[in-house]
Amino acid sequence: MWDDSVKLGWAMPCSWPYVNYHTHTSVLAMDRPNFILLEANRGGDIAEKRENQVDEGMRLGCTHILLMDADMIYPPQTIPDLFQILEDHNVDMAGGLCYRGYEPYDPLIWGMGGESLLKPFEDYKFGDIVRAAATGAACLLIKREVFEKVERPWFRIQSEEKTVDGKIVVIRRGEDTYFTRRATTAGFKLLINTAYDIGHMREFAVDRHFWITFGILNSLGSWDLAFKLFRKLQNKEWKDKELAVNNSEGGRNDA
Repeated sequence: MWDDSVKLGWAMPCSWPYVNYHTHTSVLAMDRPNFILLEANRGGDIAEKRENQVDEGMRLGCTHILLMDADMIYPPQTIPDLFQILEDHNVDMAGGLCYRGYEPYDPLIWGMGGESLLKPFEDYKFGDIVRAAATGAACLLIKREVFEKVERPWFRIQSEEKTVDGKIVVIRRGEDTYFTRRATTAGFKLLINTAYDIGHMREFAVDRHFWITFGILNSLGSWDLAFKLFRKLQNKEWKDKELAVNNSEGGRNDA
């Protein structure tokens, strides 16, 4: 997994002078090798902070850079699992399954075919190790060679104007997806571990359970319909009937 040759640089940019309590306690409980904390004292936006942190890690001779965020919840085995993926699959980057912190709270795995997000249950099952063209940087382990070969700036926030419903809107693309997409385009391989979630803290943790619940409620469009559905789910006779229909029609369920 890791030995004395590993020199890990830990990069967690903070845009505010504190770390979320849940992030703090989860980080304390993590299994991890010795590491160098990479500071980001210079630079204004998050792209500049990440750039400065990685630059410091490269200058200090780090063999791996771990990109993390200060508003996430990290399971104890996160870092060993990321190192194991690098070793078992001989890839250059490994990430955890993270979600947007705003609607529709999607899991952030972009597919190899373009700029579309992969969808759980359709494109992969939770528990799979998924090949990705891009992801965020809230939980991402990267070999030094990637930064050596990808041109700087590694991180840059991009803005693009689009016309939506007759109005011009500005679309901002994250500094992290900018980096990971350029790295995979250059030939480096990125895998995402979907066995568990890296919860994204808001007033609640955005994880697979919240994403599924939000998707159901958002599709129903009405609390009355949601309450009717929940009442049905408590009715064993109704559930048995619907499951029988679902199994006989190859997975179709019109509930």
